[in-house]
Amino acid sequence: MQQCSLNYIPERLHQNDKLPINFFEVGEFLYRRCDKKDLDNPFKTISITELSHNRSGLKGNVFCNEPDVLFNINADEVIEKYNDKVVCVLEIKNLNENNTYKKTYTQEKNNITITA
Repeated sequence: MQQCSLNYIPERLHQNDKLPINFFEVGEFLYRRCDKKDLDNPFKTISITELSHNRSGLKGNVFCNEPDVLFNINADEVIEKYNDKVVCVLEIKNLNENNTYKKTYTQEKNNITITA
């Protein structure tokens, strides 16, 4: 994975060779940046390939906070933070026996139903 070269991103948010954590906890939050007008359904205008979230992390080991999702990570853009966006917060309410979850998303596009 490419190292982040954006100096305005707080150091605590950098990967810095941290190992991936492949399990979740009930009560953990997932954050997604979206437009205010889409807050009632923040997934209605995106494709499956655009679906991603920032994790809040596990109890006692916070990965990121809600406002952190507003940082711009695109080095080609001149803004540091998206001030015109809001954060959609999803809470993990239940998990399977492996402390993972199955995310099901269905989208109608060009008369084709896509499920991931």
